Amino acid sequence: MYVQISEDEITFLTEGDDPYDDDVVFKKLFHRNLKLLIVTEGSKGCRYYTKVCLLYQFEYDVTCLVGCTCVHRQRH
Repeated sequence: MYVQISEDEITFLTEGDDPYDDDVVFKKLFHRNLKLLIVTEGSKGCRYYTKVCLLYQFEYDVTCLVGCTCVHRQRH
């Protein structure tokens, strides 16, 4: 089982605790049936928590090579 949550959701679930405090995340949100906890941080990247480690994935720039516009048209 895995869970993906945001920083705001950590604050809510921990009743206002610091969403960047790894000890808070482990103690209050991680449980024995959880294999992976992913915390999304928007444009800053994300954090991955497992039973044995914590990993950070920092953001990276993406260049748009081809732009397109999609138009929704109703059928008559």
